[in-house]
Amino acid sequence: MRKISHKSKNQLSLSVGRVDQKKRTRQLLLDAANQLLSEGIVFNIDDVAQRAQISTATAYRYFSNPETLKQEAILAMNTKDPEEIFANFKSASLADRMSEAIDYHLNMTQTNEDRFRIFLSTSLQESIKSPKTKLRGARRIPIIKKALEPFQNEISIDQYEHLINTLSVLIGLESYLVLKDICGLNPEQIRETTHWAIRNLIKSVLNYKG
Repeated sequence: MRKISHKSKNQLSLSVGRVDQKKRTRQLLLDAANQLLSEGIVFNIDDVAQRAQISTATAYRYFSNPETLKQEAILAMNTKDPEEIFANFKSASLADRMSEAIDYHLNMTQTNEDRFRIFLSTSLQESIKSPKTKLRGARRIPIIKKALEPFQNEISIDQYEHLINTLSVLIGLESYLVLKDICGLNPEQIRETTHWAIRNLIKSVLNYKG
């Protein structure tokens, strides 16, 4: 009987089904990977699954490449919880909350640029091997949703969804790399351009009467 590799299992989506449970499982794997990294242990997916007390088959559905898991774990160590990011902006305007989100992401990107580039490269290579795998986006969208949370009643459901998707394009490594590598902007110009784009996007949405 032919042995079926764990890597041949269907990859899961973090946006449907038991989303909270999936996020908790994913975080357990990242925490386990961080423990192994802090101990100086070279690990594979099986090692992480064992440390997290999760089945190997389940672990492979979240991370089929140990290098992708390693890079994600390293980045996760320096990531704030969305609640923490907006702790001092509970009564702020949407523009101010999004400005905080922009600055947080840009500061993270500039501090970890080399590491982010490696992670992006690894993720893109893995996406060719496992096209159904959701490899990224675990941090960006929750932060955007948290920024928008107090203002959900001011915009329609369609506007809310479009806004999340568009902000996901404007915030993060990909837009940073376009502005730096293709447009030739320096960090200050990147920050100014990103703030300008998102400020005008929010203004157009909030003023839209259609």
